[in-house]
Amino acid sequence: APAPVHLIGHSMGGLVMRALVEDAAFDPESVASVITLGVPPTGVPVDLEVALAQLLGSPAWTDCERQAALC
Repeated sequence: APAPVHLIGHSMGGLVMRALVEDAAFDPESVASVITLGVPPTGVPVDLEVALAQLLGSPAWTDCERQAALC
């Protein structure tokens, strides 16, 4: 088996780590330690999936003439 890893997360990375260790499929033997820095204690104030979908679906992200680097 691979050696356990040490996880360090800042801000959103800490929220991702929190979701990982709370997942039912998480194997606690795979992580030696978790260190978080600057992680919001109550999570994010908006539904992140909904907010990202709205942002990425907006014309500012999908208009190839205005955002040529994205196309």
